Amino acid sequence: MQKLVAEKLSYIHQVKIVLITVLATLIPLSSVLIIVDSTTDLPLEDLTRDPSAIMEIPPYIGIFSNIGILFWCACTTICLFTCLLLKKANRFPEYTKFLFYSGLLTGLLLLDDFFLLHETVLPEYMFISERKVYAVYLMIGLTFLVKFRKILQKTEYVIFANAIIFFALSIISDTIWEEISNAVEDTFKLIGIVNWVTYFFRLSLLKMNSIFNVSSVKLEAALTTTDITLR
Repeated sequence: MQKLVAEKLSYIHQVKIVLITVLATLIPLSSVLIIVDSTTDLPLEDLTRDPSAIMEIPPYIGIFSNIGILFWCACTTICLFTCLLLKKANRFPEYTKFLFYSGLLTGLLLLDDFFLLHETVLPEYMFISERKVYAVYLMIGLTFLVKFRKILQKTEYVIFANAIIFFALSIISDTIWEEISNAVEDTFKLIGIVNWVTYFFRLSLLKMNSIFNVSSVKLEAALTTTDITLR
């Protein structure tokens, strides 16, 4: 009897989650589509379909940019999820805070890259030059580094520093060495993103290991596998 009651409660709980998920997706999406349809002449398909399908271009267009965005998204999720686990376990409060702000920063970079904020949206629609946006990002980055410098020193900071170096090379290529091919700039950025994700993935894995008490042998094997994959 108790088993049937538990199963019924579990079923009801799952149905509630499904309803919440559907509504949380449907209401904002429908609201945006209704507003766009009633205030502009923009076809709604332009907001719902894949860009390559709308523009009738090959699907490989922008593939490396899309890969970078996927890495940004993965890193944001890793940081915030690990932060939540650490907070629930009431362990490593300094790393909880570090991963929380790292997740927010990575999320900001994700939005910028995905919506072309510093390249198109801010300069063309809000008349904020690209260099001013870079200056703001530089201030945010420096604040982040100063605030968490002690934690960074305790972790695999060489990987993190390598990410910063390649991001800097990408920005320099975009703003100063403008004659350099965009492919070079984007390659620098993608290498920086991969190093950024690698750093936070390894840090999160180590902290989750401390929570779940995974054996050091298994952890070392996981990190070794990651190293081989990245190579």
